[in-house]
Amino acid sequence: MGRWELARRKVQPFPRTAASELHAKVLAASTKSSLFIKGSAGSGKTTLLIQRALALIESGIDPSRILVLTFSREHANYLRDTIAINANSVAREPLARTLSSLAFSIIRSALDEDVREPILVSGAEQDQLIRSLLTSDEERANWSADLEKALPTRGFTKELRDLISRAKEWGLQWDSLETLGREVSDQNWISAARFWRKMEEVSIMRESNVGDPKERIDPSELINRAALFLEKSQRLQEGIRSHFDVILIDHFEESDPSHRRLIKALGSDVCAIFYDGASAVSRFRGADPEGLEPFFDSLPLDAIRVDLGASLRQEPELLVFEADSVADQARAISDYLRSRHLRDGIAFEEMAVIVRSPGEHLSAIRRTLTLSGVPVTQESGTQSLSESSAIKPLIMIAEIALGMTELREENFERIEELLLSEFGGLDPLRMKRLRERINKEREEGDLRSTNEVILSSLIDREVIISFDPEGELQPLTELLRSARKVASQRNCSATDLLWHIWSSARSHDGELISERWRLRALESHSLYEIGAADRDLDLITELFEVARRFVERFPLTSPKLFIEELKATKLFGDVIAPAGNIGDRVTLTTVHSAKGSSWRVVVVAGVQEGLWPNLKSRGSLLGSERLVEIQRYGRLAKAELAAMSATALVEDEARLFHYAMSRSSEYLAITALSKEDVLPSPYFYQMLERASATESAIDPSPLSLIPMIATLRARSMDQAIPLSERERAAALLKALSREGHHAAAPSHWLGFHRASTEEPLVRDGDVIRVSPSEVDRFIECQLRWFLEKSGARDGDSQAALLGSALHAYAQLIAENQVGIEEARSRLERTWHLIDSSPGWSHRHELRRAIRILDRFFLWHSANERRVIAAEAELDLTLGRVRLRGTADRIEIDDEGKLYVVDLKTTASAISKEKAEENLQLASYQSALAQGGFQGISDLLPEEITLGGAELVYPGTDAQSITTRTQRPKDPSEITATIAEQAVLMAGNRFVAKINSNCRHCAVRTLCPMQGSGKSVVQQ
Repeated sequence: MGRWELARRKVQPFPRTAASELHAKVLAASTKSSLFIKGSAGSGKTTLLIQRALALIESGIDPSRILVLTFSREHANYLRDTIAINANSVAREPLARTLSSLAFSIIRSALDEDVREPILVSGAEQDQLIRSLLTSDEERANWSADLEKALPTRGFTKELRDLISRAKEWGLQWDSLETLGREVSDQNWISAARFWRKMEEVSIMRESNVGDPKERIDPSELINRAALFLEKSQRLQEGIRSHFDVILIDHFEESDPSHRRLIKALGSDVCAIFYDGASAVSRFRGADPEGLEPFFDSLPLDAIRVDLGASLRQEPELLVFEADSVADQARAISDYLRSRHLRDGIAFEEMAVIVRSPGEHLSAIRRTLTLSGVPVTQESGTQSLSESSAIKPLIMIAEIALGMTELREENFERIEELLLSEFGGLDPLRMKRLRERINKEREEGDLRSTNEVILSSLIDREVIISFDPEGELQPLTELLRSARKVASQRNCSATDLLWHIWSSARSHDGELISERWRLRALESHSLYEIGAADRDLDLITELFEVARRFVERFPLTSPKLFIEELKATKLFGDVIAPAGNIGDRVTLTTVHSAKGSSWRVVVVAGVQEGLWPNLKSRGSLLGSERLVEIQRYGRLAKAELAAMSATALVEDEARLFHYAMSRSSEYLAITALSKEDVLPSPYFYQMLERASATESAIDPSPLSLIPMIATLRARSMDQAIPLSERERAAALLKALSREGHHAAAPSHWLGFHRASTEEPLVRDGDVIRVSPSEVDRFIECQLRWFLEKSGARDGDSQAALLGSALHAYAQLIAENQVGIEEARSRLERTWHLIDSSPGWSHRHELRRAIRILDRFFLWHSANERRVIAAEAELDLTLGRVRLRGTADRIEIDDEGKLYVVDLKTTASAISKEKAEENLQLASYQSALAQGGFQGISDLLPEEITLGGAELVYPGTDAQSITTRTQRPKDPSEITATIAEQAVLMAGNRFVAKINSNCRHCAVRTLCPMQGSGKSVVQQ
């Protein structure tokens, strides 16, 4: 599996000696003693729990009869592995598990065979069901009118779920919530109670309609039901108690009333509970640190109470950094971590960056750390699985195969996303070329858009053979065909379909995409590439784990239901799936996910006003916090309950910040932004007063390879510093180059590359092909002409397509093949081929195009000269130069004078002076005088008399059409100029010139005359 393996925490031999007298007291307690151990973060509670478990095992207690409970699966894994490795015996049952796992086991053992099997639903699955019910007309009538607009929002869904969850945690049912709502005159609680009842009814009906019905239970209901079974069944309680002699519980501060009810229902005579009310981080999920002591008083146990006191850890070295931007903050964090790694020898895996909640700032920190050479790992579940770039194409192909998404033009935006993904095999350039071939080779009268033609090809490969000779679409069409075949099979499951898509997808060269991704993860050289490859493979693995779990729960359900649920679920919070080997990497996490972990170096980032502390009231709309306060303190006045909630919120935020800081054992850094609309938090300023170091402690010298090489390069060529320092910088660069760091070698520096060739564009003696329209651009700026001629200019822009279309209709009108009405009608019917943008922009540009066409027709109708030829082809040889092009119109007046007319569809006209000097018009005049236009010689008078040339601008905003004229030119003079410029065009050096069009230049970033295009190193 390469880098794929189950990521687990390192487990090492555990210390057997007590850390203090209080620790020794706990370890010396009788095996029959119950213990309530309180201690601050870092006081050694978890260490003591493990030591207590090992001591019990050494005293002769069977490890299988010791039950260790905690509140997160990761921490349970850590406790189980550590105890198992350090004990000298083997347990038949899991030594450590979560309370939810225990409750699930109790429920399953209590159910009869005729009762539906229970399954635990996530918060995301609950949100999906709640949202689907809230959108019904019947449900909208259940709520007050002022909440109607809030019902479909995610915020309301979350508040409603929180209210129901808090009610369940405190042992309420829907009817008791409705009763309480009437007693306190809260109509929202009454409506929520009725919704709760309906949700339970719908959930039962929904499960009854599938082939393998289950009973869905949310986490709060799971704990309550397990406690209820134990309370009602003496036989069940005795059966559970007979399995365990001792119960040990860690992080009990994260418990809510339902957890405590379950612990009491277990009725164990011997237990040890470890807790710290000041370290609770899950109060927003129902944790009740205020109720800890009353709960202990209610237990029928003669327990020994021990307070371990303050942390045993040394006060970490504190650094506080205030940044001007997110990027500046991320760079400071990167420098700080690299400094600790390189100067103090601390492994990256001993470091963490903790934020209040995930968001853009965490993404910015990740990108900066990775690009600066700091390896990172980030917790999963911070984005929708179906919306990730790695998963989206797989899901889209499955939707098409299942018929959930039809290959129709209204869906093309999503389908184009698939085409441009690795599974589609196209990129923007390939897509552009494909569209060009379709437009070029379509049959006359085919008014379908290129989108429609591409979609037809995905349905039937034969449709596009002539348009797609290189087989750009072949891999995707074949994959869609085989996926449809798999999806049509009778017993096809979601895992079958997704695995077929993943294992069958191929690139244009026939390579399996799955194999390419695997090799990318194994063979990438940069940390950024490795991190991205690992992340993509981890997401794929997580997708298959989610699909597997769904199929196991609902083996008879269609894959369509899985895709629908996957897309509706925004976050997957707890999925056991193989992940890339974490290795020596910095952990990026939130304060809630950091529970139970500690690192030598911790950065608490983004300590901003309004974010930390976040004093925005939770559940303020439906009053979930007020419900909790009523359960704690009784039915006090509403204002008094609100004040209690606000005070508890302030205390909770302070606890979170304190806990985040307590995760560090040696080095702690606090960072915040300070700019116009963003200010540091009061917590930040409190730490600033305590800090022993400020931002000056961050060494400004580069601590990663690329910045170091850039600094050495700059010093090696800085004439302002002594020669000895320049030579030392050069010697260091040479040493780095010898070690294989190619960026240090001058041969790889921008500005130091030798020219790939000195050959001219056109070899001596060969014909130089020149277009009249190129000469002016070449004189204006030779470099721009060369770069655009070499492919740096996008010729498929809407402006270019509009110009081509209007020139075509102008030719038809000039040749009397169509009238203005027909030309306008054709333009309207085919406008979608030029502008595929939706809405008002599409209509606005069409109106502008029709206006240009109408204004041209008015000018054409009023023109007194007669049109001899439209779109006349020029082909004239002048020595080595072959002049080729097309003149829009050649006209003759009543005096027999010939004129060349060029139509321009731009919105602005050049000056009269520039028109007089325009070499394109002059070239046409010269060619006309020398018989260079093909096929019109018999239409011209015997004696050629030039009347001049004219530029016509029907697209300007002027009241009348703008024209610019050019007087007759001397053909010999123009020919000499063209020959002179053609020789320069055929050369090997092209000069960049500053001119009035520089600000509109599409290649200015490649121009050495522009700040954005200057080389890092200039010769």
